[in-house]
Amino acid sequence: MSFPRYGLLLFDSSKKNKCWCMLNHHFIIEEKIDNRIMGAFLRDIWFNHEVSEKDELYFMITLICNENHYNKIMNIIENTTELNTNGIPTVNNIPIKTSFSRCFILTTYTINNTKEKMKKMKTDTETITLYQDDCYFIINLIKYDDKFMVTLPRFELN
Repeated sequence: MSFPRYGLLLFDSSKKNKCWCMLNHHFIIEEKIDNRIMGAFLRDIWFNHEVSEKDELYFMITLICNENHYNKIMNIIENTTELNTNGIPTVNNIPIKTSFSRCFILTTYTINNTKEKMKKMKTDTETITLYQDDCYFIINLIKYDDKFMVTLPRFELN
């Protein structure tokens, strides 16, 4: 593993096991002019997650400084299942000490609106953009064999 790197965590509200998981692949970073950092998963096989009817998906992008930091984060994730009183996970639920961490919520409302847009436009893919503070999180919703999947996450940090 190379460090520092940006990792992607996922919390799927439809799963019985209510916990965060760190994805095996990390973002490939492209540094652009104007001090922008852009990260992307290069292939859809790195992340392809089926969206159920009542899904709410929570994503967290976090900067991982080194292997020791990675191990600490994984230990925290494996031992933290606490949610807010309203049942919504946030960055605050995982006390990760890092210089960068952002949380994004892909709500049922957003997913259903995107599905309707895809149906009207007669397309099998649509891009969804979420925003928190100085970071854009972009992910594609695709239809494949009558199933909906989210794939190809990327981010832009300004």
